[in-house]
Amino acid sequence: MKRWRYQEIYFVHADSGIRSTVRKLRQLGIPDKQERLPFLYLGRDYFKCLRWEEALGRGWQRIRYGQLFQDIASEHQDAYLDWTARAGEKRDKLIWWSSRLAEKNTLLDSFYHQICYLMIASHFLNEQGSILIVAESDALLNQISSKVQANRKAVRLDSRSMFLRRLTLAGRILRSWAAYGARCLAAWRAARATRTKGASVPPIASGPTVVIHTWIDESYFAATGAPSDRYFTVLPDELTKRGFRVFVLPYLANISRSRREAFAWFRACDGRYIIPADFYGITDYIWSALKTIAQVRLAREVPLFQGIDLKLLAKEFCAKQLCDASLADFIAYYTLVRRWEKLGFRIDLFVDTFENMACEKPIVMAFREFMPETVTCGYVHYLVVADLELSIYTTSLETASGAPHPDVIVCSSPYTARSLSTQCGFPAKKIRVGPSLRYLHLAEVQDVEAVEPNSVLVILSLVGAASAELLEKLLQAFGQDEGFRFWIKPHPMMPEREYGFVIPSGQLPDHMATVSGPVQKWVSRAACAVATCSTAAMEIALAGVPVIPVGRETDFDINVFSGFPELPPPVRSADELRRHVRGILANWEHKRNEMREWAIRARNDCLSPITDLTIGSFLNLLPREKVMESSDELSLRT
Repeated sequence: MKRWRYQEIYFVHADSGIRSTVRKLRQLGIPDKQERLPFLYLGRDYFKCLRWEEALGRGWQRIRYGQLFQDIASEHQDAYLDWTARAGEKRDKLIWWSSRLAEKNTLLDSFYHQICYLMIASHFLNEQGSILIVAESDALLNQISSKVQANRKAVRLDSRSMFLRRLTLAGRILRSWAAYGARCLAAWRAARATRTKGASVPPIASGPTVVIHTWIDESYFAATGAPSDRYFTVLPDELTKRGFRVFVLPYLANISRSRREAFAWFRACDGRYIIPADFYGITDYIWSALKTIAQVRLAREVPLFQGIDLKLLAKEFCAKQLCDASLADFIAYYTLVRRWEKLGFRIDLFVDTFENMACEKPIVMAFREFMPETVTCGYVHYLVVADLELSIYTTSLETASGAPHPDVIVCSSPYTARSLSTQCGFPAKKIRVGPSLRYLHLAEVQDVEAVEPNSVLVILSLVGAASAELLEKLLQAFGQDEGFRFWIKPHPMMPEREYGFVIPSGQLPDHMATVSGPVQKWVSRAACAVATCSTAAMEIALAGVPVIPVGRETDFDINVFSGFPELPPPVRSADELRRHVRGILANWEHKRNEMREWAIRARNDCLSPITDLTIGSFLNLLPREKVMESSDELSLRT
């Protein structure tokens, strides 16, 4: 085992001054000219990692641990799921289940990230010698430094004090809650300004009633005047055809129009929309905010994780959670259902997207308490379930503790339904196979007639850090124009301002262009595609297009191809990305025909058409007399 000349362990927070840290190291005579010393970056901010690597210079060598990170995360995944279930015992159920700690959402800065970073650091600390550890968490640095052996010296190099970082965090929290207050006030005023005098709130419904909760961005307001729902597409129309009274409960995200304009659009749709702000008072907004703020107390008395005390990490994690005031929007749904019950609004079936996330839990809890006769249904719009996407996983312990899962889960494919039962821990009796509402355009795999050779579609994730890392590697691999054309497709829910931040140099070279519109428009033209490890990668593969998934260096891959060994594993470096793209483009027609044949075989398991049987996965959740009632009413109308 190699021994380094120096035996100190140097620690520095990633937000400290990089130049001043480099000066301190040089004043200490580290590194010398004889050897390169290792440094470890622990955090998801890929750009910040690159800035540290560049500033430290040639005397330091960054430890690349991408695959090891995935292996550690996979090894301890089950233990973490059990730990989360135990951590939620004897908690206020609404506060716990609506928290990021209970959510296990590894697409964000999850608590599991911090645990895995701690294990990565422990792994490399076992090698004798000096090392520089840069981390995005003070609690993580303190936890790691406590593990340094007595015969080695831990040295903190921060140029900015912890007090200043806490002050910065307090500023972020205040800005988030100020924005929440402004958003609530705008919604409350817009609801009252657009409501028609004498309108029924909630609307009076005859016959079996279904409420569909959906996420709405600007693309929902189609130029044709008809709604364009990204997740449920034609489901409201299909249920209406079968005699059900369907209402839509909208959640606005990434819209360019004002709330007042959006609410006026909803009002013009003949009572189809239920606007939550119609039911809220100022006290409801305050109550929801207080419940969210109370989540900071969840850091108390967390159980040990494999003998490790996690209180320091939990305290910091729960404090940072206060920067996300949007959680209060969903806790408010608890009061919404309570008001519906008092107003006599009865719902037979409530349908929501299902990713087992915090935003889904309060309303399910509310229906259980105030409208127990309502059937709650979660719709999984994923084509497949990815490894390490822990929010979609559960355990028998969590289920036994009364986790607010919906009564029934309808999946968009047989593959997903099977995965939820065998892989993710949900009871098989809860699961149904429904239609692939979001992927109806994949019913037919297209041929290669429209393909433009030497064209590459690049699909970005909603996760900004993942998109930034992909673009950085793409620019490293293809920074110069070699006759290839790259179409960069941002995630439709990513705000334009945020997209500007993920472009490494602030602008793209001429041979790379940002594109918009439906993804299928570009998939049909591309010779191949590059994507983060996300559901979009599987969508492209099922369209018959060769796709190269790009993995992360300091984050989880969330690999949707993990259950398909015939599909390529994630690439991690710019050199790998360049080699794979050039290899496909050199023989794109053959590669695309191969992928088309795979897609034709795979779609029977990964796609599900709209039929009476798959739509019936929603309808047969109701008592038979309710379905008969809707059929009788439909016969009378026709």
